[in-house]
Amino acid sequence: MAFNYEQSIWGRGEAGKRWSDPTSIRLRRALKALGHLPKHAKVLEVGCGAGQFIRAIHRFRPDLESFGCDISQAAIALAKKSADGVDYAVSTDALPYVDGAFDAVLIFDVLEHVAHPGLLLGEVGRVLKRGGLFFAFVPCEGDWLSLWHLLRFFHRFPSVCCDEEALQTHSIHLQ
Repeated sequence: MAFNYEQSIWGRGEAGKRWSDPTSIRLRRALKALGHLPKHAKVLEVGCGAGQFIRAIHRFRPDLESFGCDISQAAIALAKKSADGVDYAVSTDALPYVDGAFDAVLIFDVLEHVAHPGLLLGEVGRVLKRGGLFFAFVPCEGDWLSLWHLLRFFHRFPSVCCDEEALQTHSIHLQ
């Protein structure tokens, strides 16, 4: 059974910069990477879910033109309801944008869920301007020294999946 992205919507709310927020490291690093972009630069988040990261980026950098896309129609419908100034679109295997449309493309916690990451990265290369910024965050959840493992060890965040069979049955999540 494949994971149902229409029933389980990712990216609700907004990423935060507070150190107690589990999104803070990713958001802070992304904002730093985007720091050199000029006003009106176009930024796309691929796999934005309901807009958690791109919404926060737009709040901290309202001078950027912000876009988000996701395969989940339900997530994009929810993101659009926020009226946050971000342009959201449903995507398929081909991103719904013209070649070279973006100054920066961001991916947070998505590549480990994609069956064919090379195809997605090819699409990122297609929509990214020559010399543009590609920023990706891929968690190392299977690594015993990762932040997520340490947080689970200290019971800060529960483990999402506890056995290999369930992992393979319910999603394509690389460890």
